Amino acid sequence: MRKFRFRLQTLKRHREMIEREKQGKLSLVMTSLKEAKAELDGIDEIRNKHYSSIHYWLIDKYLRGLKIRREEIKTRLKEKEQEAEDAYKEFMNARQEVKKLSVLHDKQFEMHKEKERKRENKLLSDIYIMRDRLNLKSEEK
Repeated sequence: MRKFRFRLQTLKRHREMIEREKQGKLSLVMTSLKEAKAELDGIDEIRNKHYSSIHYWLIDKYLRGLKIRREEIKTRLKEKEQEAEDAYKEFMNARQEVKKLSVLHDKQFEMHKEKERKRENKLLSDIYIMRDRLNLKSEEK
């Protein structure tokens, strides 16, 4: 009898190889699924765990500490805001003083210019008068 020869033996081997690959992937997926379930169970266990009164006391102390720290920071913030407001007011007062002096400077400068203009006009008038007098005297002679 002749030896049996399966014509699609190559295809069969190929499909067996694909099957082994798929089995490996399934194994990896199942392992990761078990790990995820274990992690979820751990979380549930922690969530459902009954804490003793010491744990609640510690958590309460921690929250109180945070609340106190928050209040201290708010107080410091208000103080800093007040300091900033005071400094701004001082700056604005100083700025007003400078502005007042600037306005005073401008007024005095204008007064000075007016005095100088008057002095120059008087000087020119005096020169004109003297010149006119000199001309009159020379004409008389």
